[in-house]
Amino acid sequence: MDWPLALGLILLLIPVPSGLTATAWHYFTLFAAVIAALIMEPLPGPAVGFIGVTIAAMVAVPSVPIRPVTLMLVYSLGLMGVITPYATGPAPIWYGSGYIADKDFWRQGFIMGVVYLAVLLLVGMPFVLRFA
Repeated sequence: MDWPLALGLILLLIPVPSGLTATAWHYFTLFAAVIAALIMEPLPGPAVGFIGVTIAAMVAVPSVPIRPVTLMLVYSLGLMGVITPYATGPAPIWYGSGYIADKDFWRQGFIMGVVYLAVLLLVGMPFVLRFA
């Protein structure tokens, strides 16, 4: 079972405590679910934080065109995997084993990050804005 999601849903079903606004309670619920996901889920920490921030942004700004923004955020998730040696699952193994030298690891991550960002901005964004 997805315990962080269950926790968030349970907290949403609880009546808003006195002294809090509904918005404050909803943000607390999101905060609690993100913290639970950081502890319990096998996702990288940056991905969990990214999901929480995305949900908060989507809820806070109702006029956001959800489909294009969501697609751009999903496409940009891959960028996190190449910018640090600890952003994705196998990266700490490659980095910590010494198989790739530190300097090469960071250099290759930077190069792949630039390539990924360029493709995202030059191909992904026009595609999303045109077809989403």
